Amino acid sequence: FLLTDGKSTVSNRLDNDAFIRQAAQLRQPHVSLYAFSAGADANRFLMDLLAYSNRGASLHEQKIPDFAPTLARFISDHSVMIVADLRYTATGDAARDIYPKHLPHLYRNDVLHIYGCCPKTTATVGMQLLGRDASGQEQELVFQGNLQTAPRETAELARNWASQKVFYLLTERVLNPRRDTAAEIRRLGKE
Repeated sequence: FLLTDGKSTVSNRLDNDAFIRQAAQLRQPHVSLYAFSAGADANRFLMDLLAYSNRGASLHEQKIPDFAPTLARFISDHSVMIVADLRYTATGDAARDIYPKHLPHLYRNDVLHIYGCCPKTTATVGMQLLGRDASGQEQELVFQGNLQTAPRETAELARNWASQKVFYLLTERVLNPRRDTAAEIRRLGKE
């Protein structure tokens, strides 16, 4: 858990990108980062990106007096793990444009969101979810969906998918810079 009120207590502060790179160097494959911020001075974008790029989640509480009970609920919501090291594969054209690329662990009372995009001509999509249960045994869930009879996408769903892709691209921009990443982010924003 990473907690902040946005007020630095050190004189040698890092910029966002340097802080994210430093956190990535500490990252372990089976560890998630859960970011909690409170108050008007918190850098919510940084906290969201840190959580996203480290298989975690973030939460912000605007009012400092509400900090303690909100933090207690946040920690409680991420205390009983159901499936660890969750990962997926998908079939066909859907496999290339799914986010997040690295899934968080799944906790009791938590919801798993996976967003994908595929051509309108795609009739079905299959997905395999894999992870370790509480006893350490590998578990598998396989399902197939018919996209021709599925409810049509909404503007909110499209924004959620785009947000996930932008977070992925921003993480890539920081950790694995490419010349075309910024242009791809701008293009996606316009679309």
